[in-house]
Amino acid sequence: MEPGIYERLVTKSLQTALAASPSTSSFVNVDPADAPHVLARHVSESVFAALSATKSSDERIAIADRVLAVLDAAGESPIAPPTQLTRIFVENAPDVRDRTAVRPETPLSDVALLTNAGNGEPSIGHDLPAEIESADRVDLVCAFIRWSGGRIQVASATLRGEEFAVPDRFPWEVRSAVLTALIEGGSGRDVSASLNVGLATVHKWAHRAGLRYHFGKTGGVIPMTAGQATGEVKYRRLTLADRSFIEAGLACSPPLSMRKIAAELGVAPSTVSREIKTRQQLSYKAQPHYHAAAAHYAAVADRIRPRVVKLEVFGELRNEVVKRLNDRLSPEQVSAELRKEFPDDPEMHVSHETIYQALYVQGRGALRHELTVEKALRSGRAVRKPRSKLPAATNRPWLEGARLTDRPAEAADRAIPGHWEGDLVIGSRNSALISLVERRSRYTLVGRLVDNRLALTVAEVLQQMAVRVPDALFSTLTWDQGPEMSEHAQFTVATDCKVFFCDPHSPWQRPTNENTNGLIRDFYPKGTDFNTVSDEDLYEMERLLNRRPRKVLGWNKPREVLFEDITGVALAT
Repeated sequence: MEPGIYERLVTKSLQTALAASPSTSSFVNVDPADAPHVLARHVSESVFAALSATKSSDERIAIADRVLAVLDAAGESPIAPPTQLTRIFVENAPDVRDRTAVRPETPLSDVALLTNAGNGEPSIGHDLPAEIESADRVDLVCAFIRWSGGRIQVASATLRGEEFAVPDRFPWEVRSAVLTALIEGGSGRDVSASLNVGLATVHKWAHRAGLRYHFGKTGGVIPMTAGQATGEVKYRRLTLADRSFIEAGLACSPPLSMRKIAAELGVAPSTVSREIKTRQQLSYKAQPHYHAAAAHYAAVADRIRPRVVKLEVFGELRNEVVKRLNDRLSPEQVSAELRKEFPDDPEMHVSHETIYQALYVQGRGALRHELTVEKALRSGRAVRKPRSKLPAATNRPWLEGARLTDRPAEAADRAIPGHWEGDLVIGSRNSALISLVERRSRYTLVGRLVDNRLALTVAEVLQQMAVRVPDALFSTLTWDQGPEMSEHAQFTVATDCKVFFCDPHSPWQRPTNENTNGLIRDFYPKGTDFNTVSDEDLYEMERLLNRRPRKVLGWNKPREVLFEDITGVALAT
């Protein structure tokens, strides 16, 4: 016998086979509680083998009779031919039977997998309740999981490199046809019957698509009329034809880009992107799809939906807002104070944007007419400043408190030493050099970044470069707004040298460093891989730059000017 793990009852034939095998075997006594089950399984296998060996029904019944006679169970002898009872029911009236278990067309014992897919596989989900109700026992438990759980299984199988298939009963084409039929006026029941989709599924898809749905025997989508969307439109809205073009463009192979679709429609790319992001549908496979008719319906519904202005509905809230604005609180302060004073009363909560709208927009600033103060806002404006005139927002928090306007005035001229400018000289394969130049002496320091330009790496290399100069001659460092200096606080803590950042796209605010970078490019042109440049070569370049006489220094050398500054600092201390 082959080596392996077994759970087999030891018989005389098995002992003979084991004796002829050179392998070592191990045994365990059967637990008395499990003995009936183990022995019954063994007898069942033997009886099954004997019954399978004969093709005659009479002989099979004779074998069963002999087994039952030994067990003294003659009353359980089967009749000929072998027959099974399938159902017992009661007639409550002529031709009226009670609802009892119905035997499924496909028993669970005949299939290995339940699926809702096609591809020739059986779809027996409808037989599952009947099978469970009519079975003597259930040996198989099937769990149906939502797609959110299915994604986890798919991701796990993908990582393991296993093949898998995701059942998909309704592809996007079916959902698209359902939405189209509903929008064209079909009732929910008619659409359900014609497309063979459950009525509950039709309701669910209509709700997710944002359709205003009417339930009932003839329920369907509530039609939109042109008169429902009122008000003068001062800008172009997307029409149904525009949205149909978007749907067709996304269905192309490959899909058209947002910019291409926008150019064809004569709108901004952001309009197309926002439309798709807001109105897209999700299929069972969690792939986004865009349905033009459903999107247009939802857009019209959004236009006609009444929007209640909170300050017009809740008089007490309006009075509290007016009182605080008269006390010269800003809208943001009013909003925060109301939330703090009325924490358990949502009706007394209002956002600062709603207050701004009431002051500037609604009723031409109707709320402003109730104020006793002439100017409610700190800006003193009667008209809100357009967003296009506002300063650009930044997502670079490390700039706060470290802009060029925060730099000490003494760093602006070159009378006092110790103020530096810095930047990266970018090379190929993610390599770079750090160049530092002292503004007064033009003394240059060069450091190398290997394999990465991460902020933490830049901060560490800068610390190593700073120790080559006395602390008194390292007061400030001016840099551009690159993210490589986002960890400048670490450098400042280690060296006591404060970092300040130029305005965006303003290299002239670091003129000395820009000039020095040009000199470095004489040694190492663009495209140089600094990973292959040795430290000795960099030090030699640094030495040559600092020994070069400069006209701006009266033909003195940077190293000579810096040495004089170091001597002066030493004498002063």
